Amino acid sequence: MRHFLTSRRTLLLFLLIVLLSAAGSAVHRPAAQPATHPDAAPAALPVSVITARPVSSFAQTRHYTGTLVAGRTSELSFQRSAEVVEIAVDEGDAVQTGDEIARLDVRRLDTAQQILEAQRAAAAARLRELQAGPRRETIEATRAQVAELEAQQELAERTHRRTLELQARNSASAQAVDNTLLSLEAATARLRRARRRLEELESGTRQEQIDAQRAAVAQLDARLADLKLDREDSVLRAPFAGRISRRYLDEGTVVTVGQPVVRLVEDTVLEARIGLPADRLSHLHEGDSVTLRHKDRLLKAAFLHVLPEVDLRTRTQTAVFRLTEQDARKAAPGQTVRITLTSEVPARGFWLPTTALAPSRRGLWSAYVVDHRDGHDVIAERTVEVLHTEGDRVLVTGTLYPEDRVVATGVHRVVPGQRVTVLQP
Repeated sequence: MRHFLTSRRTLLLFLLIVLLSAAGSAVHRPAAQPATHPDAAPAALPVSVITARPVSSFAQTRHYTGTLVAGRTSELSFQRSAEVVEIAVDEGDAVQTGDEIARLDVRRLDTAQQILEAQRAAAAARLRELQAGPRRETIEATRAQVAELEAQQELAERTHRRTLELQARNSASAQAVDNTLLSLEAATARLRRARRRLEELESGTRQEQIDAQRAAVAQLDARLADLKLDREDSVLRAPFAGRISRRYLDEGTVVTVGQPVVRLVEDTVLEARIGLPADRLSHLHEGDSVTLRHKDRLLKAAFLHVLPEVDLRTRTQTAVFRLTEQDARKAAPGQTVRITLTSEVPARGFWLPTTALAPSRRGLWSAYVVDHRDGHDVIAERTVEVLHTEGDRVLVTGTLYPEDRVVATGVHRVVPGQRVTVLQP
């Protein structure tokens, strides 16, 4: 009896498990699908395509940044030391070439000029006297003096002879003879000197004396010319047109040579200095017109030259551009400008929209083309490499061929071998 009950319980438990399994299968069984024909093909996916057109080069655009600098900037100073008595400009003032900037005290120069002018007048008078030669009255007076000395010399000679005769008769002493001899020699010397003087007067002034006096006059003229330069240097003038950017001192200051008075900036001539690589410089020629950009403002400029040194940090050379006078008035030194240069770069490839590419292996990309096979349009994969990116398009090279129909968008929806239909543009 116990064995029978145990077998019955086992049977009931088995039936309960079967019923529960059947109920779960009924709950999870999917809805019945309509029957399909085994020969029916899936519907073709519509895609838009572009035709691959080969190119041999592309225009590469680059932007380079530089700074505006003044054409000329000078720290103006005096070339002599004195007290500043006037400064005619202030910071921000515009000046033209030759305008007076400042002035020094010139009272000492006035005194020195008066002294030099007096000395020159005396020297010039002496020169005229030498050039005119001795006066006739002077010559006649010297000639008369010579005649008088000749008479004195003859008298002394006679006196000496008589004294010698008296000495021979023991009537004159040796002392008397010596006195008469010395008187004769003195008279002879005076006569010789007078005759030489007369000869000089009759010959006129020597050329050496005239040249020496003329040199003395020229030396005084040079000192007066130097004094004139000092007077001109006492007025500081603008060497070029521009604007005063800084004033360093005021009236009453005693300045030294080279001490800055004002800083003058040439604001009518502005130059842009921009570092460019060597391959870009080869496309620029002197006088070429370019357009620079400062924020939203366009500035016209002309290419001048390239500075010879290479910037070791950027490996570029500085190109100098000069703004037109009209645009120079719209900008200021120190502002940043940008130049955009375009050049043709040789490269064989195809332009594709960025939406036509999908990531591939090893840094490459995949593009999908539509091939016509067995009467149907199907997807084929092409591996490409990106050469250049420009906005929303890329230049690629690889296994593409001219006239390939490349899927333009939705490449994530297609796979190689998939049937598609091409949408007409």
